[in-house]
Amino acid sequence: MNNQCSDSQKNSSSSIDKAKSIWEDDSRERRSLEIKRRFQGLQVRRDHLERELQAVKNCLISLDRQMQDDASYNQLLMRH
Repeated sequence: MNNQCSDSQKNSSSSIDKAKSIWEDDSRERRSLEIKRRFQGLQVRRDHLERELQAVKNCLISLDRQMQDDASYNQLLMRH
């Protein structure tokens, strides 16, 4: 009878270990998928911000040229 109880306990313990292992694997997989999702979201955001920053840089360059042209034009007006 002790053998039967011992075998039953081993089987029960083995089943619990398997269930725990499956749960831990599932938990790791969900965590990994969440990290990948967040990483991809941040990459999309970074790309958007980089494009926006490039647009701001282009505007600043254009405005700087316009200011230089305006300053040159004003100097020409002062000479005449």
